[in-house]
Amino acid sequence: MLSFEKMSREELIATLVASMSACSVEAAAADDAKRLFHDLQVHQIELEMQNRELRESRSELEESRHRYADLYDFAPLAHFTLDAQGIVHDLNLGAAKLLGYERDRIVGRPVLNFAQFAAPTAFLAYLARCAVSQTAVVSEFRVRIRDRPFDVEVTSIASSGIQAAANPTTFRSAFADITARKRTEAELELARASEQNLRDHMHQVDQAHSEVACLLAAGTEQPFGAVVEAILVHAMALARAEHAELQLVDGVEFGPDTPQRYSQGAALPVPCAHFSTSLCIGAQGLAVLSIYRSQGGGDDSSAVERLLNMYGERIGSLLEVARLRTLLGGVRA
Repeated sequence: MLSFEKMSREELIATLVASMSACSVEAAAADDAKRLFHDLQVHQIELEMQNRELRESRSELEESRHRYADLYDFAPLAHFTLDAQGIVHDLNLGAAKLLGYERDRIVGRPVLNFAQFAAPTAFLAYLARCAVSQTAVVSEFRVRIRDRPFDVEVTSIASSGIQAAANPTTFRSAFADITARKRTEAELELARASEQNLRDHMHQVDQAHSEVACLLAAGTEQPFGAVVEAILVHAMALARAEHAELQLVDGVEFGPDTPQRYSQGAALPVPCAHFSTSLCIGAQGLAVLSIYRSQGGGDDSSAVERLLNMYGERIGSLLEVARLRTLLGGVRA
């Protein structure tokens, strides 16, 4: 008797074709027993072919299932299967590693038991949207896991296939760690704000410089004193200070009987923060500009120092013009 199990697919087909041809030719001459045996043989060949197709389909299905399991378990993102109450029905290795527990200890319990959301009510509202949405739902959350803060982007979509048949209200959620991205975005935003502040400061300094230059162009009778007072007023306005002083540098002639120190504004605030910059023309120092303001008020210290230095660099040339006018004109300041 032939062993069909050892035959190849091609051999089975050839045997089946030959058997069916023989049946049609010899059907009239054969008795009932032979014809029955022949029919059973043909049916046996057909069953063997069907069994082989089933085994091949099962093998392909198993391979596909294992491939899916590998992709799911070893995916770089943390994947959860959740319901509208946040109960974990399944999770991959990445999710278990993120939460810091074995999968058996997580399945069947709320994900909120393992992850502390900064806004848990917002996360629950997000789960409610996912339960009724027919498309992917994406949102960002701040969460703390094992005392470590994370920024996560959660993408959820309704489950499908066998899993959906078993749990029709579940959906698959992918948790992506976007902490580094959010930090970069915050740094970029800070850089943009710093750049804008710098532009604003430069505009303020340019405006103050122009006003002092216009004062010189007006030909005041006391150019030096008027320019110094304008410098002090602008310095206080730029730095939001209550008091400002300008101390002339010893050894530099500023005109006959010119005072060495000028003050503007209220009395020194106590306690106060002190900032100063030099007013120069080239390498020659002309004066030291100091401002005093209440501690903790206005911009931070680095911003005040940067602003005051910019102002000092721009305003030194105007102070020199006023000095030369005083000397050449012999006007007493």
